[in-house]
Amino acid sequence: MRLIALFLLLILTVGYSYAQTFEVGSGVQLYRFKGEVADAAQTGFNYVNDTKFNITAVFLGNIPIKKFDDNMSIGISPNLSLGTFYDIYSADIPVFATFKVGTTATKKSTKDYGAGFGLGYQFSAVSAVFANAGYAVNYNTTFFSPVLMAEASADLQGTIYKLRVDAFLFNYNSFHRRFTGDISQINIRIIKTFL
Repeated sequence: MRLIALFLLLILTVGYSYAQTFEVGSGVQLYRFKGEVADAAQTGFNYVNDTKFNITAVFLGNIPIKKFDDNMSIGISPNLSLGTFYDIYSADIPVFATFKVGTTATKKSTKDYGAGFGLGYQFSAVSAVFANAGYAVNYNTTFFSPVLMAEASADLQGTIYKLRVDAFLFNYNSFHRRFTGDISQINIRIIKTFL
């Protein structure tokens, strides 16, 4: 687990040094918690099926490794996402292996529109509060999860914007004294590219 965390940190650090583009965005993150939450005395559990909304800021890099032509490439995209809203805080570091066509495939792309797909691994740190029968239960955890990403991009008068959706490939199974159950995540973001 530590080896994976070091690998993701290395890619994130080196990735931003070699990125051909930097991207900044914002969006909505949906965390779903489905399982059992401890009661106030932590002697029993109550069932919870709770979706928590989070407002996020995301910082990305795009590193093409193999360019097939000016409009198609495979590469790596390191990301950093920070979010908060009401009763949840999160920090995510996903790193995607990507396949891109069109607008953001390379700096020399001549297309006005494009698409991208990615598969990767994500480190997540989450802090959530569950209001359970009149009392609050705090839950903090860190974990790794495989993630899937799809994006559409458009060059609007010289500025490139993207609509990106990414999600856990599988639910994360939490076995914690305060929450036992499944955690899933979906992100929907608008991103601006800086070349």
